[in-house]
Amino acid sequence: MRVLRPLLLVSSFTLLACGSEPLEPAPSQELAKRVKTALGTLQLGAPAAGDLEYQLFDLEEGTLEGEVTAASCDAVDAELATVCAELYEEGSVASCWYSTAFFYANVTPRCAVRFETYATGGDSTLHPIHALDFAGTPLEGPVPTCGDGVLQSNEACDDGNHETWDGCDANCNQEEFQGCETVIEDLYQRAGIATVRAEEWQGPRSHLMVNRDAHSLRALDEETCSAAIATANDVCNELVTQMPFVSWCQPEGLFHEEGGAPACSIRLQVWFDQLDAPFGVFTTSLPGLLAFTIR
Repeated sequence: MRVLRPLLLVSSFTLLACGSEPLEPAPSQELAKRVKTALGTLQLGAPAAGDLEYQLFDLEEGTLEGEVTAASCDAVDAELATVCAELYEEGSVASCWYSTAFFYANVTPRCAVRFETYATGGDSTLHPIHALDFAGTPLEGPVPTCGDGVLQSNEACDDGNHETWDGCDANCNQEEFQGCETVIEDLYQRAGIATVRAEEWQGPRSHLMVNRDAHSLRALDEETCSAAIATANDVCNELVTQMPFVSWCQPEGLFHEEGGAPACSIRLQVWFDQLDAPFGVFTTSLPGLLAFTIR
């Protein structure tokens, strides 16, 4: 579904689990081919070398035939619906979810895509998420409608002004905001579970953040991973309670093996509310996704 405004998007198949068996990642290469075939005009690169984090796949930058516009992003959305319908018909997945968001990154039109599937059979695993961005030709001049306090389909945020450093810049592009990352670092450090430094986060995709430098502060076993998942829930509670623009937060976690060594993968999806201009913080139509693996 294409998201034009901040919505509360909840999948009934989202899993919160901690198991001891190593699990194989989803066949990201095959899914990439399926998406490419379904979209037809889409030139889709193969998944980048290695996962972003466990079961989180980075599809290389793609291109669309013609310009990247709200209409072409809608067309991508419609074709992804076809992919999900085919997967359902085959019985390949228990649930299939997708989201596209058209916005301007400064003056560059972008179409951000998330494609998520949940396996059949009820396996306790973090479900696969594929992330992809399309970038169009930069505009000459400011983004239309930016600064009117109303979130349009072509804006990542609109806080009613053209001020910088308030979370939403003069072109209605989300500015760097470290609040969520700081909460994660603080709560995991205080719990004595892991070091997840706020400055180590990277943003390879729109509203998607990955921290590859998380380190366990205790023996990493299933019990520690259970505590890490519980702390992820504490992080979500803190975000919803303390940050007025966070409408909902979904934690997920899994204990697994990685190269013969124990690992605990954590993901948090964060949905945002549109707020009045006096709050001076960003709003976005695309959920934030933060992922890290404790090793």
